[in-house]
Amino acid sequence: MIRPLRAIVLEARYDASPADVWHALTDTEALRDWFAPFVNAGQNAGGIVEMSWDGTNMWPTTIEVWEPERHLRWADPAPSAPD
Repeated sequence: MIRPLRAIVLEARYDASPADVWHALTDTEALRDWFAPFVNAGQNAGGIVEMSWDGTNMWPTTIEVWEPERHLRWADPAPSAPD
């Protein structure tokens, strides 16, 4: 069985400089300030960003695209398909 590819694409516009937005999305401390209290942020394509709201169950996501102040894409692996 072929599973359809699903994606969620989020786009937002902010009254902020590209540098400020980039910092908020890629800096470990900045992510802790506004998103999740427990963060380890990778710093390049292929890197891993791990986040947790309880400090134990880390949610890992892979950085697929890293073009500073221009394009950032995180991707999570698709869940396993039922047999």
